[in-house]
Amino acid sequence: MCGFVGYFSNQSFDLSKASEEILHRGPDFQSITNGKNWAVAFNRLSIIDLSVSAMQPFKHNKITVYVNGEIYNYLELKKEFIDSYEFKTSNDCEVIPLLYENYGIDFLNKINGFFSIVIIDELKNKFCLIRDRYGKKPLYFYKYLDSILFGSEIKSLKKITNLKANNEVIATNLCSWFLLGNQSLYKDVFNVNPGSYLEINHDFKIKEYKWYQPKINKVNYSYNEIEKTYKHLFDESI
Repeated sequence: MCGFVGYFSNQSFDLSKASEEILHRGPDFQSITNGKNWAVAFNRLSIIDLSVSAMQPFKHNKITVYVNGEIYNYLELKKEFIDSYEFKTSNDCEVIPLLYENYGIDFLNKINGFFSIVIIDELKNKFCLIRDRYGKKPLYFYKYLDSILFGSEIKSLKKITNLKANNEVIATNLCSWFLLGNQSLYKDVFNVNPGSYLEINHDFKIKEYKWYQPKINKVNYSYNEIEKTYKHLFDESI
């Protein structure tokens, strides 16, 4: 588990207290990086490659990437670039900016894992907030005037600006123990939907896209075929 909190804005915000608020997500290494119209504080829990060099962000050709999560098939993905790029770490997320540069946002269909990803694309002057297929990793955002604040936990956003409770959503949650769609308990604070990403342009306008749209084909299998297929898929998944 890692964690990040940041913003896309013409303004500047102090991220130090917000980063401290989610220190439990990444006690091993901490950093705050600033760029043109953006800043991100990242707290790392070291799991794959424990070295300092594996600290995020990962950068390549004006593409900056932050990842909270794990990419299961990173070794296979790295083989694609073995002749064109010398990897500096054995971390699973270093391959992400290379994939994005080569495939654009369609790179998401090539990776297997669970993740929330921040991409700063200085070449196309845009930003992306991405969530994995089933929303395993959290990613919240808040539209504040002409700024976009985002983070792994809402309480980190509360250290940047005042958030107001959404009493209607709280009432619904107390009645049903459920939050509808991408709602949160605070006004104008939302989850990035599972299998979706937000694209933010230079004017800080948000567009949402659904990147995970699996095709489901109906087939008739015998019991033996189901058993064999299930065992294969189960083995592959672990």
